[in-house]
Amino acid sequence: MEWRILAKTLLPQWLSLWLIQRLTLGVQDKIMFYIVVGLISTTTLTLVIHYMSYKARHTEAHQHSKLEHCSCFAD
Repeated sequence: MEWRILAKTLLPQWLSLWLIQRLTLGVQDKIMFYIVVGLISTTTLTLVIHYMSYKARHTEAHQHSKLEHCSCFAD
């Protein structure tokens, strides 16, 4: 898993949400903050995982087609 992609995606969201949480004082605001963090993180993580699986399939298919192309020249 490419942790750099995940970190670049989640870090700005976590920092902005942390700042919002620091600016709010009420208990209800903190509960909403943690609900929003959970929703954003889950959605972002799901998108990153789908992107990375697509990228892996695309790379594998490309390498497979290169091998078939090379085997044609070997015959």
